[in-house]
Formats: sequence, structure tokens, C-alpha cells
Amino acid sequence: MKLNQQLIADIQGIIAQARERAVRSVDAERVLMYWQIGKVIFEEEQQGEDRAAYGSFLIKGLAEELQPQFGSGFSVRQLERYRQFYRIFPIASALRTQLNWTQYKVLISIENKDKRAFYIAESVKNNWSARQLERQVNSQLFERLLLSNDVESVLQVARAEKMPTEPLEIIKDPMVLEFLGLKREASYYEKDLEQALITHLYDFILLKQHQYDQQACYKHHCKGQVVHKEKNQPAPDGPKDAAAVITTHGPEKGNTRPKSRQAE
Repeated sequence: MKLNQQLIADIQGIIAQARERAVRSVDAERVLMYWQIGKVIFEEEQQGEDRAAYGSFLIKGLAEELQPQFGSGFSVRQLERYRQFYRIFPIASALRTQLNWTQYKVLISIENKDKRAFYIAESVKNNWSARQLERQVNSQLFERLLLSNDVESVLQVARAEKMPTEPLEIIKDPMVLEFLGLKREASYYEKDLEQALITHLYDFILLKQHQYDQQACYKHHCKGQVVHKEKNQPAPDGPKDAAAVITTHGPEKGNTRPKSRQAE
């Protein structure tokens, strides 16, 4: 007899879900603990006459007492983060149980309130991990949405976690758009970016070549004037543009006179 594979899969699913709920429960309790610690520190800090000095003294003293007993999670830096956590999220009931402490660390580093609220909503809605959330923040998803004429297109790329090599390309830096001569649209295809890059590189090469030709022309023209001056002979009038002063070699050896337009 063989066991029913679907039965095994069902039990495995139950175990996995239970473990996930347990982990989320631990994360939720840890987040709440950090919030409560931050609240106590913040409220105690307000009692001091010089809040800045007392706050620094308070956190340093607490770290010296707590870190040896409970570990690195209660260092000066971490206690300062708990205080900041409470200041940004002063209402405990507003904390999202779907978010863990690693995600909240990313969120409390965002100063703009609207921007932070956007990433909270997107994280919960799309079940982003802490790494995915951090990636979206670093890719300036919120700023790109503000510049976009097609919000849904940007969100589809962000939610699908597509790589920049996909046909639907999102530019994150407005300065890049300005350099490429592109308008602030919602999205660009790879061929548009490629053509813009090629155009700018081509223009840059032409500019450098033109500068080089001008320098070469100037040096050649000045050298010719010096030679004629030494021989007490006036320099002949010649074309003014760079192409005309470039010497051409005729059939005879050593002939360095420019060709006339009639000869051409």
C-alpha cells in the first residue's frame, strides 16, 4: 500500500502554515516590545531639563545595564532606534502585524510621511519581504510614481519585481532622463534608451573630434606662419576652415600644397 501523496502534501502545508504563524507571532511581539521600550525612553527623556543631554545620558546608561544581560539588541544605537520607532509610530494599534522589525527599520529611516505610508501599504498589499521593501525604496519607486504619467505601469513592474533588463524599463533618476533628452514618462522600452545613449555618445565623439581638429589646425597654421616669417615671406592666404588647411600629397614626392578646388 502507498500513502496518498495529497494527504502528505496537506499535512506538510499545515505544518508550514503553523510555523509561519509562529514566526509572525514572535515578530509581532518583538515589534511591540521595541515600541514599548521606545515609549518608556521617550517619555522619561521629556522629564529632563536639558532633553538632549539627558536623553544621551539615559540611553548610554540603559545600554550599559541591558546589553550585558540581553545582548547586542540593546546597544546605544538600538535603543536610539527604539526611541525613534516610537516617535514615528506613536499609536501602538496602528502598527501592522504583517510587518516585521527588519521592515520597520527600513520604514523609520524614511523621513517623508506620505512616502513612508506608501511603502507600508505596498508592503502589506504585496507581501514584500524586508529585502524586497529595501530594494523598492532604493530604486525610488515612490519618486518615480510622482513623475509618472502611468502610475499603474510603474506599479506593475515594481510588484512583479522585474529586472531592469525587461522590455518595460523604468528610469529612477530624473537627471538620467534629462541627460538622455527623454521626457518624464511612465516607462521606456529598451530600444528607446539604447537609441538615446547611442545618440549622446555619437554627439560626444563628434565634439571631441572637432576640438582635436581645431587644435591640430591651429598648431599647423601657427607653425606655417613662423616658417614664413623666418624666410621674410608673407604667409599665403588660405581657407579658414579646418578641412582646407589639411595638406594633401600629390603625385610628386614632397608636394604639401593644398589642392585647389579647380583641381578637385
